[in-house]
Amino acid sequence: KNECCKNIIFISLHLRHLTMALFSLSPRRRSALTFALAIANVLSIRALNDSRLIAYVGNWQTCPTVAQYTPYTHMVVAFAVSYSWSVGGNICNTDCSINTLAGNTVPICQNTVTDTSTWRNAGKKVVLSFGGAGMGGSWIGDTNHCWDYCFGKEDTLSTALVNIVNNQNFDGIDIDYEYCYDIAGSQAGRCADGDTSLYADEKAQTF
Repeated sequence: KNECCKNIIFISLHLRHLTMALFSLSPRRRSALTFALAIANVLSIRALNDSRLIAYVGNWQTCPTVAQYTPYTHMVVAFAVSYSWSVGGNICNTDCSINTLAGNTVPICQNTVTDTSTWRNAGKKVVLSFGGAGMGGSWIGDTNHCWDYCFGKEDTLSTALVNIVNNQNFDGIDIDYEYCYDIAGSQAGRCADGDTSLYADEKAQTF
């Protein structure tokens, strides 16, 4: 917990002692302090209950069992992508179109399962992640550069992602961008293998 939450919890734990001190105050000050203590107590309860445990589910992997996903509050499905996998380097969709299954859906596990209702009915928040290392990375030797084809197509891509979210009742979107984003030379030389006719630091920074 952050320092703010620690302070709130500290106040809550000492409510008994503070309440006893109320009787030594004037009625007006007693009323004001009582209200402040009530607010602090509510905030401390919320802080204690505001915890998240997130499962990252590769959508090419076997679907997790009930026992496996029960402890989690959120399920992040990885990944929606705009390429076809290839051992020598992924084949990018040059229009940055997202690979989908029937009904404009993406798999959540086992490459075929698309129904999020089981997880959502169990009280989980289900988030779709777009991107990942297969779209391209900033490390030396990476051969994937599919982000290059998405620069300048932000509106089309965001619309497509929103449509998928609505079709499958996802609770939100995560953008997993691991590609080049050179600022003041901090990644100098790491993006040299990119398609220089498409990639530019300015494009990446304004994506």
